[in-house]
Amino acid sequence: MPHDQLATIAEIAATLLGFVAVFLALSKEKGRFSQSDRHFIQALVLCCAFAIVFSLLPAVLSYSLEEAQVWWVSQISAGFAALAIMGLMLRHQVTMQREEAEQIAWLWHAPNWALGTLATVLLILTFIYPGSAAGLFLLGVACMIPLSLWCFITLIFRRYF
Repeated sequence: MPHDQLATIAEIAATLLGFVAVFLALSKEKGRFSQSDRHFIQALVLCCAFAIVFSLLPAVLSYSLEEAQVWWVSQISAGFAALAIMGLMLRHQVTMQREEAEQIAWLWHAPNWALGTLATVLLILTFIYPGSAAGLFLLGVACMIPLSLWCFITLIFRRYF
């Protein structure tokens, strides 16, 4: 079972989220971030939260469900959550004020969308290849770590360099 690897992903995501919370608290100027910075901060927080929740969900469900049911419930839940997060981030990106949106080069968005799409595709593939559901689920959830890191890198480089 990949519960150990998923637990490690949850630990990494929680550590990253804690570090980012301290960083944000210490780097905030005038109480608010710009709309373009908030976009990446929100993506980072949502991806870390996704990684934590869906890394722990299969282990928790395994106490009350059969193995196949554990992965099915986890897949469905993670798939809907991934689509909801992508939809929310797309809406924020599209409705961002023009001046703010122009401050973000497409290069900063491309890896995020590629990793988010890859994660969602991997979660969808769990339904097509049920024999590999656990591994595909693990890979899909693991994509949230580099996605979160890229959001953080984007925030740092856009803000300080």
